[in-house]
Amino acid sequence: MNVSMSVAATNHDLHDIWSRLTFDITWKILSQLDQYDIIELMAVCRAWCELVPQYSTRLFRSVTISGREQRLRLQKLKSKCLGPHVRSVIVVFHKGDSAFREDIEDLERLTCGSYTTAVLCYCSSYQLDGFLDTLRLLGNYLTRLIISHHMARNLNFYDVMAACPKLTYFEFEQPGTLLSEYTFGEQGITYPLLTDLLLFGSLNPSFRLEPILARCPNLRFLAFTESMWRPALLGEELPTLLRHCPKLNSVSLVDESAIETVKDGLDRIIKSNRRHGEQHGLDELTMDLSGATFVAVDTSMTIAEHLSTLKSVKLQYCLFKGNLLPDNTSTSCMTTLEFRNVLCSDTSFIALINRCPLLEHLLIEQHAMLFTPELARAIGSLLHLQRLYLIPTSTDRMDIPRTVVDALDILFRTMKDNHVELHTLHIRGRDAPIDDIVLESIASYLSSSCTTSIQHLAISSPYCTSQGLDTFTAKIKHLDYLLSLQLHHFETMISKVTLSFMAELPMLERLVLKSCWNVSGEGLCIFVQRSQKLKSIRVQQCSFIDVMPWIEEAEKRLGSSSVYADEDHALSQPPNGFRDWLF
Repeated sequence: MNVSMSVAATNHDLHDIWSRLTFDITWKILSQLDQYDIIELMAVCRAWCELVPQYSTRLFRSVTISGREQRLRLQKLKSKCLGPHVRSVIVVFHKGDSAFREDIEDLERLTCGSYTTAVLCYCSSYQLDGFLDTLRLLGNYLTRLIISHHMARNLNFYDVMAACPKLTYFEFEQPGTLLSEYTFGEQGITYPLLTDLLLFGSLNPSFRLEPILARCPNLRFLAFTESMWRPALLGEELPTLLRHCPKLNSVSLVDESAIETVKDGLDRIIKSNRRHGEQHGLDELTMDLSGATFVAVDTSMTIAEHLSTLKSVKLQYCLFKGNLLPDNTSTSCMTTLEFRNVLCSDTSFIALINRCPLLEHLLIEQHAMLFTPELARAIGSLLHLQRLYLIPTSTDRMDIPRTVVDALDILFRTMKDNHVELHTLHIRGRDAPIDDIVLESIASYLSSSCTTSIQHLAISSPYCTSQGLDTFTAKIKHLDYLLSLQLHHFETMISKVTLSFMAELPMLERLVLKSCWNVSGEGLCIFVQRSQKLKSIRVQQCSFIDVMPWIEEAEKRLGSSSVYADEDHALSQPPNGFRDWLF
């Protein structure tokens, strides 16, 4: 009872305040609100539901039609807020709600069909006919259509395209539902306006992508999830699919977890095309899979056919054979290459790198056995390389031969000899085979006169000694442009001496220590006090050799939001002789 009285009193107070405001002040307040905010404002009380529309002159660029109560309030705003300025429509379907057709008809009449984008959400299977009717009403004007959380099991791709003949962008997103292709549509019909196609979700097992792509000759961006393409079952191979769309700029076959990354990539491509004009030929190839289709997707032929135009290749959990690559290397313009758990030989990978002399960004997350001296020399000869990420993996660190350690030593000696100027160097992984010798090579490379531009450095080294780490930090302490430094998986002591050397880095803004044993708290206090440009520090899953108030010291200088430190995990020491095999 008290609660209801309190709410009523609050509403009365708000109404009291509202009634004292002049028209121009009220108008200025409401002009800053979007449709959702204004409708929520109308829900405060009955008086506000009547007053708000009288003051509101906000022109909605985007209109949301959702739920009976919201639509009733929107009815009061229609005459003032809807018109030819509307550009996008969001329709959220609700169970048992059959009034959408009337709303869409009103919207079409008031806007004169000015909208070009529609987002349709939560369409249930029992509403399929009504959904298609709604789509046909909207579709005459649409160039962009997004269908999200569609629960209908028999929505046909060709029905969608028939309802929206002007579509240039179509996105279907709903993991776990079916976008089935139960007919092939009218023969001879093509969709020359469609340039962007994103299909995210689980489709009918008989769904075939090739007939659809054959009708989209001007497609430039194609993205789909691995669950909707079964090349092993249907006999569809990637090169065959892409030949139907000769104007493709970007192809992404991804796991559901990478959907947002793909959308960000599309936005970037659109902006790039606006600045530089439309690209010709396949520019980007992304195979970011979860492992479910590991042996099914062979990228060799696709890369071989498009090597002259490809600028970015990102592969994960797929197959690559280097023997299909052409001998001609003069026209390769690839600048970005990422290999994560790709089934390939070191010779195949070396062959690809040798054909991409313009590489600027290289990421390799492969089994440590792939890192051979020959591969090291190939990487070290990339004169334009700016960002290098190496993540050696192993199921058993005792299986890593000495030749892998030697290969990393050769890599940095070769880069030093060739004057390769890196901006970013990351060597990460709990089994990264970096010992004192490799650390010495890295330090020698970084401190040479040709590599003063290094800005971001991350090193993992479970095998180095405390003396080796001290020597390493002593040699790199004069790097003039180093902004961030990360140390991961160091099982030796990170001493006061080491941290004192780090504090001398003139431009260091960020320090990260992760999964390191025996960190000196006193050393961190000294580091925080002496570091000149420090902006943030992160210490995660580390154990300490002493108890010092370094956190308080850091928060006092940087602020609590710039300091992260979890609990002391008190990690146990490795068994004696653990590193002996490597030295």
